[in-house]
Formats: sequence, structure tokens, C-alpha cells
Amino acid sequence: SCLYVPTLMTAVYNQAKRSPCVLRFHIASEGGWDIGVSTALSLDALITWQGLSLGYGIALALVGAAAVFVTARRYYRAHPTEQVEPHQPEFASQPTETARI
Repeated sequence: SCLYVPTLMTAVYNQAKRSPCVLRFHIASEGGWDIGVSTALSLDALITWQGLSLGYGIALALVGAAAVFVTARRYYRAHPTEQVEPHQPEFASQPTETARI
């Protein structure tokens, strides 16, 4: 999770900043993600209920992971200058006064 989330979310947030309405973008993208996950979980439940091997459910998850990889790769090929920037806390560069006792 710590390897793909920053890369994937950077692409999502940059697209949201360029969209006409950030709120609608996030609602639509979250809805799409939820529909995809719900569909895959329902198919996995059906596969398990039918008595098939759990390997089919794992293969379905690999299809989803491949779709995320292809989508992210397509985005970063179209926007090669965008990258994940390391987090730097604002307070690290400016000391603050401490309370005196």
C-alpha cells in the first residue's frame, strides 16, 4: 500500500486540481472506485459460492491491479513532469516560541 498509494493519489489529486469542480471530480472518482470494487467483490462471492477455486478470485484481483497499473502508466506518460514530492512539515524550518514556566 505504501508503494502505490502516493503514486496513484498524486495522479488523482493533480487531475482534480485541473477539473472544473474538484468536489464533483472526487465524488465521481470515488463512486467509480466503489462500483469497481463492489463488482469485483460480488463476482468473487459468486465464484466462491459456486464452489470454484479461490485462485479465480485472486486472478480477478490481479486483473484489477493490472487495470490500475495501465491507467497510472498512461497518466504518467502523458504528464512526465509530475512526480510525487516528499512531505516536508511546515514547522520544521521555523522554530516556535515555547511557553515559559
